[in-house]
Amino acid sequence: MLINNSDLSCTLLPERGEIKNSEIVAAFYRNNFLFLLDKQKVVRKILLPFELSGISGVVNGKVKLVTKNGELHEFEAITGKTRKLLKLLEVKIPNSFYTYQIHTDTKGVTRIVTNEGFFLLDVNGKVHTTLIPDGGEDYRWSGVVYSVFEDHLGNLWVGTGSGLLKISGRKVPFQNFPEDGKWKETVGEEMLIAMLQLPGSKMLIGTTAGLYTFDQTGQTFKKHPGIVPGEGKVPVYRLFKDSKGGIWAGTRKGLLKLTINGDAVSTKVIRLRAPSGEEDWINRALSIIEGESGELWLGTVSGIVRYSTETGNYKTFYFPCDFGDEGNSYILSLYRDGNTLWAGTNSEGLLRINTSNMTYTRYSTRPESSLKLLSDKIMSITKDKDGNIWAGTMNGGINIISRDLKSIRYLTTTNGLTSNLVFGLLADSSGFIWASTTKGLVRIDRRTLKTRNYTKSDGVLSVDFNQNAYYAGSDGKFYFGGSRGLTVFDPTEVQRSGIIPKLALTDLKVLNEPALGRLTDGELVLEHDENFFSFEMSAITFEDDAYNLYFWKLEGLTDEWVSAGNRRTVDVSNLPPGEYTLKAKASNGDDGWSGETVLARIVVVPPFWMTAWFWTLTGLFLAGVIVMITYTLSRRKLNREIAELEKEKMIMLERTKTRDRIARDLHDDLASTVSGAGLYMQSATNVLGRDDETAKKMIEKSASLLTEAEQAMRDIVWSVSPQYDTVENLALRIRILARELCEAAGIKFDFENT
Repeated sequence: MLINNSDLSCTLLPERGEIKNSEIVAAFYRNNFLFLLDKQKVVRKILLPFELSGISGVVNGKVKLVTKNGELHEFEAITGKTRKLLKLLEVKIPNSFYTYQIHTDTKGVTRIVTNEGFFLLDVNGKVHTTLIPDGGEDYRWSGVVYSVFEDHLGNLWVGTGSGLLKISGRKVPFQNFPEDGKWKETVGEEMLIAMLQLPGSKMLIGTTAGLYTFDQTGQTFKKHPGIVPGEGKVPVYRLFKDSKGGIWAGTRKGLLKLTINGDAVSTKVIRLRAPSGEEDWINRALSIIEGESGELWLGTVSGIVRYSTETGNYKTFYFPCDFGDEGNSYILSLYRDGNTLWAGTNSEGLLRINTSNMTYTRYSTRPESSLKLLSDKIMSITKDKDGNIWAGTMNGGINIISRDLKSIRYLTTTNGLTSNLVFGLLADSSGFIWASTTKGLVRIDRRTLKTRNYTKSDGVLSVDFNQNAYYAGSDGKFYFGGSRGLTVFDPTEVQRSGIIPKLALTDLKVLNEPALGRLTDGELVLEHDENFFSFEMSAITFEDDAYNLYFWKLEGLTDEWVSAGNRRTVDVSNLPPGEYTLKAKASNGDDGWSGETVLARIVVVPPFWMTAWFWTLTGLFLAGVIVMITYTLSRRKLNREIAELEKEKMIMLERTKTRDRIARDLHDDLASTVSGAGLYMQSATNVLGRDDETAKKMIEKSASLLTEAEQAMRDIVWSVSPQYDTVENLALRIRILARELCEAAGIKFDFENT
């Protein structure tokens, strides 16, 4: 049988596990016909005795039907029978009634969304007009509910006229008393500051104005007036049960011994004595713990008191200090570790006291302290599984002293804490530390110091807790008091989030202008002067995004992950030209990490003067310039070499001429002079002995000629010798020549060299 989809209004849902008792996988309807589709793609047509307004999906072979007159029926496919479940509402005009959706969740609860209102059918067949069967959390909406969807985590998403609502599928581990958080309307202006678990479901509650019994089952508070005879409103700072079952209360008017008889409470007032002026202060016990021998240790406004529960004897210990705002030790908190008593003061730091001899060490903010604290006001103290001491402070966060007392760590708002004012500290069986602050309840990993804050979105109605209002019950539950009442939970039931975030790029801006539309196939191309951009990422968990942590990196610029904390927007500036890959990862706050996600590829286009073609042309140009310069220099060098060669050639030519001239002079002058001298010598030889006078004159003439030849030879040598090529030698030569000429002529001669 063929069905024209255009003629049908249909609902088609995938199988929810194995289909039992039927092979039907989908249902369709039109008017008063129901169509069923099985796994073999065979459709069955069923005529119903009423006209349909809407149908549900197939769940375990059954289909819920809503009729035009407002009735709810159920059709069982295996038997083919229909049974009426109930009448949802009276419909005066059937054709005006529309069913938008029928949804059955994994718990078997059916929600019916119509134009006449919202209906919920619980597993017992009872009809409600709330979004969840038991009322539970106060989910409010206005207008019409249009659709319901259940995700893979069991969360329900409800589309309404006033927006989208989420109903968590996880069990909320936190209980709040009163459930609506209206503490002031229930009790008044009194602050909850002390708690003690009683047998059954009852608790003792101490407030800033008295004592109450609280019944958790009935959610009722009963006040016990007159706990201190003759006094009106008496603040109860601390409630404590000793190892023998005795119940004690530290109040503004002394130590109380309480006796519980049913709903009645009787008290015995114990007033401690002190020096004049101190008695009122010593009777304000803000903290009570039990010692190794069963004695009580009381932390008061004026020192520490060791009190014997058997004899009533007591002794007060003071711890003098040269700083702080109090005259004597104002003790806010106590914690015992064997025979070591840790005491937190109001303004004088943290005391480590040896109870065997009452010697002590003080840790403070002062320079002389061996371990420096961030605050001298210690609100609470506890010890973790590793033996480290944790101190919650006023405005100094949590200060953690190592077991060997050699080092200290800090947890503040700079590294994960929501507030530096820490009222209470409790250690659970899993090793986590729980802290109550002015901005929520915080779970801390004792080793990594990673934190997880729990607020209203997690089911904790109070986010601003009170001093002293923290207590670990014998049933393993933790109790914290705040402005909206009491929050109770079992820390082992507080599950870590199993939702692994999925990262998405939700916004992109370039020079503060929207640029998400510029992405092409996940790539963003930027000009060189667009080197400033910002991006926004989102870790999709469908939970409070305040817990999400983000890391990002820009591959191509750095390989290091950069922490953005819980900020979703990141600015990137001065990005040089190149290709980059923008990656991110996120945590859900419970250390559930997403994988590395590529958000975008970024390409910064270089300016023309940084492009390859520009550098190629520039290189060619520079190479041409270098070639031209090289050619010009080589040409100049060659010309110089040619000029030098021509000069050398001229010098050689001149030298040749000089040699020729010298040769001529030697030949013409010197040779003739020497020849003349030779002839005179020869003639003298011929007449010698015959005419000695003539021979003598000839010999003298010959000597004179030889002297002239010698002088001519010297002149030639002087003129060609380079060592005489100076002005001084020239002047000397002129002087000698002038003297000779002048003396020969009988002229007086005087030579001046200036």
